[in-house]
Amino acid sequence: MDSLSPKQKFVNVLLLGFSFMLVFTGFTTCGMVKETVLDSYTNQTSGDGSSAFKGDGYTSLAIMYTVFAFANWLAPSVVSIIGPKLSMAIGAATYVLYLASFIKPLTGTLYAGSVLIGFGGAILWTGQGNFLTINSTKETMARNSGLFWAILQSSFLIGNLYVFFAWKGVETITDKQRIPLFIGLTAVSAIGIFCMLFLTNTPKTQTTGNDEDDKIIDATAQTENDDAALLDSHAPQSKAQEAYKALVESFQLFKTRDMALLSVTFFYTGLELTFFQWGVFHQCWCHKAIWFRLGQACWSCWNYDWHWGNCWRPHLWYIW
Repeated sequence: MDSLSPKQKFVNVLLLGFSFMLVFTGFTTCGMVKETVLDSYTNQTSGDGSSAFKGDGYTSLAIMYTVFAFANWLAPSVVSIIGPKLSMAIGAATYVLYLASFIKPLTGTLYAGSVLIGFGGAILWTGQGNFLTINSTKETMARNSGLFWAILQSSFLIGNLYVFFAWKGVETITDKQRIPLFIGLTAVSAIGIFCMLFLTNTPKTQTTGNDEDDKIIDATAQTENDDAALLDSHAPQSKAQEAYKALVESFQLFKTRDMALLSVTFFYTGLELTFFQWGVFHQCWCHKAIWFRLGQACWSCWNYDWHWGNCWRPHLWYIW
């Protein structure tokens, strides 16, 4: 049986939530303003001829999540080798490096950071899932998951409140607005990594999620030490064997009927989150050009000669 009490596990879950809240306070705020910041920097540096910055926030997102998708196949192997705690710390460090690249934007560092955070995000979230699972039981899993996500979602509030008040009425983001913001976001995310260091590791044990079943497993292991098959099944594995086993199990899980059915839902959820929560929508909404584009779309619809256009035109004009 593991050595952590239910209270220690609960503290782990709380600390995990607050650590992720701090890390993602930086990342989510960056995601909200990234396109506006990069456009302003491009215009600023092109005007004075000091830089040939060609970076684009949407391209950065595309690189990031493409790498993230493929890196998720390798992430379980990494977590099995170095453990969930260190995996989360290393993964979160890539977020800090990515945020730091906005202090002085360069095209190369922007896209290199996007690749890096794709790998980092994969091991960060795989480590998170593993750590949350081993600190939960069948009875506490729903509570712990809900608590973690409630704390994490508050990350959308902190940084964006600062941006709302500090950048209110600002149309072009200059060095005076960009540098203090990203130094602050980088520091906040780094504090999140520091908090992760206080997480208590849970020893690896064979558990079923049910205390009574775990007692039976322990009793059986103690009374059948002469059973060679049992000894082989519990024989310690090397790190390489554990990594290979995790990779194979990932592919085996993908081929199961339940996972095939769930993949449809996962695919839709990924599209929705990419557009609405983590990717395109909030960047468009924060970017002032959306109003110009919306106006163009409405004006085009206004002038298009639908045979029922008289019904649509007043409403489109009202939106514009």
